Amino acid sequence: MAEVHPDNGAKDTQAVVVPRRGIRDVGPQILRDISVGGLASLIAGTLVLGLGGRLVMFLSRLLHPEAIGRFTENGNEVGVFTVEGTVGLLLFGGVASGLIAAPVWVTMKPWIPRRWAVVGLGAVAIGGFQLVSSDNRDFDILEGPALDIVLLLSLVFVFGAVLSALDHRLDGRLPRADRAGSVVAYGLITAVGLVFVPLGLLVQFMPGFGERAYAPTWTGVFVCATAVVTIWWWADRVRGKIEPSLVQRRLGVGLAASAAFAGLIHLTLEITRIL
Repeated sequence: MAEVHPDNGAKDTQAVVVPRRGIRDVGPQILRDISVGGLASLIAGTLVLGLGGRLVMFLSRLLHPEAIGRFTENGNEVGVFTVEGTVGLLLFGGVASGLIAAPVWVTMKPWIPRRWAVVGLGAVAIGGFQLVSSDNRDFDILEGPALDIVLLLSLVFVFGAVLSALDHRLDGRLPRADRAGSVVAYGLITAVGLVFVPLGLLVQFMPGFGERAYAPTWTGVFVCATAVVTIWWWADRVRGKIEPSLVQRRLGVGLAASAAFAGLIHLTLEITRIL
């Protein structure tokens, strides 16, 4: 379908055809946007939080030789590196964390600057509690864990910075959503996120779903509210809008900033409980 308007600037009246955008035109592009963000988060989580997490554990062992021989919360012996432990860290610390972070990034990125430092700081504010939690008994076996906290939060910062860079790179490299095969692939990636990731968000942010004594509930509330605004913007894209409205932009930016602020307060409280 198309709208036809007269071209009044021409000597002879001509019909100018303006394509009407709809779900068949914009829907695949939205699926591609979701897939780009999700894949970027998955890769960044695997490389930075998974492999980088092993490096942080090695540095922590050097900082705390007195802890060697003790056992962590997961039952692993400090100072002993095993294949099983590395694989477990890669899967649960890297892949799983990347999957959990994916919907947060997808819903936040329309409203925040894409600069690596901004995304890195936002990742620390919203997701730093994942690694720095007073419920983690591993901090109890370390004498003076302040440097360990710095290392862990630095790892989250690098995750955010790499995530921003990967998102930009994948957006320029992945196929456009103009063929059936690519649309199906992007749809499947989006479906995986819709099926598995929301449960992970509930476990992380909401009390009663996980084992956290102090859940960052308000951070989760603001993240979910930001997601509502993002979905509203996607719906308007389907209806033909090119840019978000002023109300959408102010809500999106405000809610994303509120999520970061609430997360920063929660993280600060967790650090004080640990120290």
